[in-house]
Amino acid sequence: FTFVPVSSLNGENINKKSDLMPFYTGPTLVELIDSFFEEPVRMLDNPTRVPLWKIHKIAGIGTVAVGKVATGTLSTASKIRFMPGNIVTDVKSIEIYNSSKEKVIPGDHVGFALKGVRVDQLHRGMVAIDANEKVEEVTSFTCLVVLLAVPGCLKAGARYFCYVGTATFTAKIEKIESKVDRRTGKVLEEEPKSLKTGESGMVRFDVKTPVWLEEFSKCPPLGRVIMTSSKLVELIAKVTEVRYGKQAG
Repeated sequence: FTFVPVSSLNGENINKKSDLMPFYTGPTLVELIDSFFEEPVRMLDNPTRVPLWKIHKIAGIGTVAVGKVATGTLSTASKIRFMPGNIVTDVKSIEIYNSSKEKVIPGDHVGFALKGVRVDQLHRGMVAIDANEKVEEVTSFTCLVVLLAVPGCLKAGARYFCYVGTATFTAKIEKIESKVDRRTGKVLEEEPKSLKTGESGMVRFDVKTPVWLEEFSKCPPLGRVIMTSSKLVELIAKVTEVRYGKQAG
C-alpha cells in the first residue's frame, strides 16, 4: 500500500511534485494510478480489421461506416474490402468525434466516408479489411470453449447463437476434439462424447452463414466468441483455427 499526500483543492501532488511537501519523495497521484496499468499492445503491423457498428447516410458526405479499429491502420488513402460481402471501395475521409484524421490506429473509434457504396449494401457485423488481401469463405472453426451453464451436457449437433465482434450468426457443433485442462491446456481426453458445465475442450463448429472471424492470436476482438442458447450465455470461447472453403466473390 502506498500513501500519497495530496491537496485536490490546490492541485498539490496531483500530476506534478509539490514544493509544499518536502517530506514526501514518492510518486504523484497520477503517476501512481498510471503504474497500475500497462498500455495495451496495439497490433499496428497486423492486417487492417475494422468491425462495423453502424452505417449512416449523411447529406453532403454520403455513406459513412462507424466502427472501432481492431488491428492494423486505416487511412484516407486506403482501399478496403468489406467482408462478408466482398464489397470493395475507397475511403474518402475519416473522423474521430468530429475531428478529421488522415490515419487511425487500433483502439480508435472512427467514422469513415466511402466512395460509391450505398447504405443498404453494408450492415453491422461486416469487417473492413485491406482490399488486396486474398479472401475465402469461412466454413468451420475450432475453439477452446469453457462451459459456463450448459443444461445437461454438450454434444455434437448442438446449435448456438454466436457473437463475434459486432456480428451475430449460428453455428453447429461438428465435433468435440478433446477435453482439456483450461488452466494448463493439457489434453485430458481425446474425442470425448460430451462435455459438461465447468469443463473445457477443443470444439469444432460448422458455419453456413457468411461471417468473418479469425484466430485469437491474429486478431483478439475477432477471435472471442460468446455462445448462447435461448437467452442464456452457455459458452465462452477463443478461436484457435479457422478453415476456409471457396474463394469469396
